[in-house]
Amino acid sequence: MPGRKPRARHCPAALVEIHERLVDVALRGTWADVNVTGGHSGEGRFLAGEIASTWYVHAPYLAVKLRYGYADQQGPSDGSSTLAGAPFVIAPGHVHVLTTQLNLAF
Repeated sequence: MPGRKPRARHCPAALVEIHERLVDVALRGTWADVNVTGGHSGEGRFLAGEIASTWYVHAPYLAVKLRYGYADQQGPSDGSSTLAGAPFVIAPGHVHVLTTQLNLAF
């Protein structure tokens, strides 16, 4: 089916306060299908998710943040980085990201 448009969906973040507004946890997910050729299903599928947490040590002056992200980009079996000229979100494969952040306001 030539000329097929890429599809994408971004799930809004969900935030949950854990303990008396001192700790929160957030979740987010993303899905995209860049397979514009109408060929094999899933050749251009991109999935990603994140989980993040913030500990408000001395709100609003000091906060510690931790985030983990995972992404999976499927690619064509020939190993190319595009599909019918459409670039992928990231290079095919899996990506893991872990970040920490310290916020200090004075």
